Amino acid sequence: MHKRWWIATALGGAFLLLYLTTTARGVLTAENAEFQRVGAQLGGAHPPGVALYTLLAHLVTLLPGGWAAAVKINALSAVITALTIGVIYAIADLLLDSRPAAIVSALAYGTLTTVWAQATTANVRSLTALFAALMLWALLAWRQARTAAAARIAALPRAPKARRSRSVWRPPAAPPAATARDDRAVIGFALALGFGVTHHLSLAFMGLAAVVWLLARDWRVWP
Repeated sequence: MHKRWWIATALGGAFLLLYLTTTARGVLTAENAEFQRVGAQLGGAHPPGVALYTLLAHLVTLLPGGWAAAVKINALSAVITALTIGVIYAIADLLLDSRPAAIVSALAYGTLTTVWAQATTANVRSLTALFAALMLWALLAWRQARTAAAARIAALPRAPKARRSRSVWRPPAAPPAATARDDRAVIGFALALGFGVTHHLSLAFMGLAAVVWLLARDWRVWP
């Protein structure tokens, strides 16, 4: 496993232990209680319904253990947020190219008051954040793969060019051809976007902007 993912796993695991020790130990109020109820009973929440979250919450209640169903659904948010922190570390590492800075970024996110509160109670925002982070990471991984491919192509020896008239127009160089790594990144983005929009329609706005950016970089990824 790449060192980046070892560190991401360690950070996520540490925060998971922290969140589980502070997880709410009972039935909550307001919409948090609603998500506990629909998860336990496999019911329907208020619009947009959050069907994906409801299914995950119900699956969690079927796991063995001494915790009540409401507490297990609270703990689901801890697991989801811990995964998000690992992805955020990977994003920051790609953007900043600095492991210490990426670690600080993940620590800063994980200890935010709002994030910590959401990580210990039944809610749908934690899963929304995870899908948003996965989309961003997939796009950055795709860009990194393309940049690396372009650098490899530029480093190849080139045949001497024939002299041409300065008046001859030359089309811009095409981006590097897709590779298996590019395909995996695009497929990962599509999965995160698809599941994310299924979970909560608010991610459609981010997804639309991401698709436009991706096609503007290389329309050939569409197929």
